[in-house]
Amino acid sequence: MCGRFTNIGRAIILAYKLGLIPLPPRHRYNIAPTQPVTVAVQGDAGPEWVEARWGLVPSWSRDAKFAARCINAKTETAAEKPAYRDAYRLRRCLVPASGFYEWRREGTARTPFYFCPREEGGELAFAGLWELWRGGDENFVSFTILTTAADATVARIHDRMPVILPSDRWEAWLDPGMWDAGQVDALLRQAHGEGEGILQMWQVGPYVNNVAHDGPRCIERVG
Repeated sequence: MCGRFTNIGRAIILAYKLGLIPLPPRHRYNIAPTQPVTVAVQGDAGPEWVEARWGLVPSWSRDAKFAARCINAKTETAAEKPAYRDAYRLRRCLVPASGFYEWRREGTARTPFYFCPREEGGELAFAGLWELWRGGDENFVSFTILTTAADATVARIHDRMPVILPSDRWEAWLDPGMWDAGQVDALLRQAHGEGEGILQMWQVGPYVNNVAHDGPRCIERVG
């Protein structure tokens, strides 16, 4: 799964590739579920930035509590699950990131590790799905991050990881003309195969465990 990630002011490449206005630099070292995140979606006139809550709330949900169960969606089943199947075909997004965390479990102990691109200054874009929820006086966009089987690097710590889309797949991922679930499946399989070996990892301290903590200390190497 993916339960925390970072965006250390690196949406420049994504903005350039999609023709978007670059986002003002903002360094976030500990993004957690339910928090607002700026994601790229397909608008009426082309790609655009939208602020969305992390944790997808289906349009048919009676309340926003659904979000807690939907921070991640498995690629293997997203096309079939009622919460995701419409968004899988029609409402896909790109989540800019610079890295993510996973925890290794050893008995009751949980040790955090940070994963980021091997290439210095590299940028990631996670494949996501989004929905617009309307409930009384409250309307908001929410999203989920798609996950897949871990590559060799992440598998040392966890069996799942976010789907990382290479830059040459970004436009296709947002393309509203790609509405067939089989086409979406194929793009995700290709992207995962191409992403093998792009990540490095290191152990970080328990400081990151608290969602209230932010700043460079979250990604400092320990051990």
